[in-house]
Amino acid sequence: SSVRLAMLDTFEASLPAGLQIPKVPSLVLFPAFSKAPPHLTFDSKWKVQHIMWWVQDHASLSFKLPELPHLDDLEAKSYWEQKAELPKEKQERIQMDSESSFRPKKA
Repeated sequence: SSVRLAMLDTFEASLPAGLQIPKVPSLVLFPAFSKAPPHLTFDSKWKVQHIMWWVQDHASLSFKLPELPHLDDLEAKSYWEQKAELPKEKQERIQMDSESSFRPKKA
């Protein structure tokens, strides 16, 4: 795997030298080949799939997430079934927020 997660409790430990965070909680990415400041800070919807997409977009070592990376197989099956029952307009709105193939690509 090319992604490692770590948590720092700022109430119990100091930030490493040179690291500044804009607010608590913050999610900071240290790409494999670019650990020097300025550090990448997540600034989007705090939803699991949005965080996963952000990491995928900014990681030095590329990787591909599944269409619904935040769901297991049973949840994904339910998602597709429930989405199919919705009116077309609502389906389009949901797919823009939840499906990898319909999200805008970040630079």
